Amino acid sequence: MNRTQKLRTALVNGRELSTAQIVAQFGLDAESVRSTISQFRREGLAVYNNSGKYRVGTPTKAVVAAGYAVLGARG
Repeated sequence: MNRTQKLRTALVNGRELSTAQIVAQFGLDAESVRSTISQFRREGLAVYNNSGKYRVGTPTKAVVAAGYAVLGARG
């Protein structure tokens, strides 16, 4: 398992991690953390950054509705 897979697993399993913790524990640099989190989001993982820590959560109905509106999907 590579570093980004390990990070994804940690977040999915409920860990809340700051950029500094990710750098120290997973060996990514700060820029890589941002791009990796962006990639997770593009893949559909709901990653939030609250109080300086990344975590996986459940999007609100409003967020899901906004996504559908942007994509032009019809329900």
